[in-house]
Amino acid sequence: MKQYIFLVEDLDNGRPVTLTEKIYSPVLSKNREELIVIPNFDETPTLLNSDLYKTIKFVKVKEFIQQVGWGEISADYEVYYFISTVHSLQTFHFMNLLGLDVTVINFLKKHKIPVIIDSSMEITHPLDFWSIGTFTKILDKGIDITESDKFYRGLETLEYIVVHPMYRLEAEKNNYGITFKNIKNVMFPTPFFYLRPKLLNKIVNYRDSLFESIKKKTITENSMQWVAYSYTERLNRMLFFMRVHLENLVKNKGKYSLLLPLKEKFLLVYKNIYKEVSWVNEEILDVLDEIKTIDPLHESIKKPYDEIIARDQVEDILYNIVLETFDFRPNERTDLSTPTMLTEKTAKPIVEGLPFLTFGGKDLTKLLKYYGFELYDQLSFQADSNLHIELNQVIEKMKYIDSLSLEEKNNLNNQWKEVIMFNYDHYAKLNAGELYIDSLKGNYRAAFN
Repeated sequence: MKQYIFLVEDLDNGRPVTLTEKIYSPVLSKNREELIVIPNFDETPTLLNSDLYKTIKFVKVKEFIQQVGWGEISADYEVYYFISTVHSLQTFHFMNLLGLDVTVINFLKKHKIPVIIDSSMEITHPLDFWSIGTFTKILDKGIDITESDKFYRGLETLEYIVVHPMYRLEAEKNNYGITFKNIKNVMFPTPFFYLRPKLLNKIVNYRDSLFESIKKKTITENSMQWVAYSYTERLNRMLFFMRVHLENLVKNKGKYSLLLPLKEKFLLVYKNIYKEVSWVNEEILDVLDEIKTIDPLHESIKKPYDEIIARDQVEDILYNIVLETFDFRPNERTDLSTPTMLTEKTAKPIVEGLPFLTFGGKDLTKLLKYYGFELYDQLSFQADSNLHIELNQVIEKMKYIDSLSLEEKNNLNNQWKEVIMFNYDHYAKLNAGELYIDSLKGNYRAAFN
């Protein structure tokens, strides 16, 4: 069986330390001392390193060089050099690679070891990165530096695999407009998986009591039909908040979290949307300034509402509406051709034992099916690539369920129970390392054809 080796600069008590952390260690160490949050640079290696199946083994690069020497690497190994960006690719630059020891550079070149540049926790993608633009100019020898070939010591000849969490079919078909044969862009949704290792004990320990609660769950006249959590603003969330009020789907029917006044932000950032969407008017915009909380305890300790909470009892709610992370880019009008980003917001109802539908990405259900999850009858649908049409689809689903009798709602509730429990167990058993390797090879693209 193939052993996947991810080479890193160091292991700190078993925790992978990649090149960026080594370069920025003085500031990062001080930030840790001062309890300053270090954004999105060790979640992916921590996830892959803690995976129960140990598909991927992180190894200190210099120790691997000593082990292998300058002979051939065993065919039993598939080796990559792994770098995790700090925050996102916007902060990464080709010059970071000159922080490598020359011995390591020579080893990577000799064995043609691909370099993974992982930015799979952040919503940005390579289409508009100035850093990747500079990166590609260097690879194309477009930077005017004397004897540039020698200056970069052949690093420009290596293969680079850029990992990001967002899927956009057309962009991936043309490799995000990047034509260099030694840069490959792939997708892996780290946000969907990264809290699982921290929650796994609770997921296992709470399973039996949660399942018993799910089996006994009955919808009554007092049950809420739906719940939608959110913490930060996104276009899809603001449109949803307004539309459910417009369609009379909130009072005594559902609840959502809106923690900051958003009307002014909507008019400033989404002014073109305001002009184009006929049902958005001054009156309905006032909804965006109505603060709504679901769990005051969470607000008081400043925890995101979309944080996954392992539970031992299921909530008295029929279904969850996942307002996924939607990346709106005015220049590209991504609302007319939505990207897909699977995050902890979709993992939340899976772990909490609720059926769900998603809003904010054309291919979310395809990706869930690809990862082996089962979908919910009357909740799942093939989303339109136009966000505004997708919202119509969501509203139609909600209105249909709202129209059902109490008996019919309980029939749906009972019908969903086996799927809820299957998805719960499936999430606990997923092999994140195997799926990451699958992403490096681009196999997930078959799900979208």
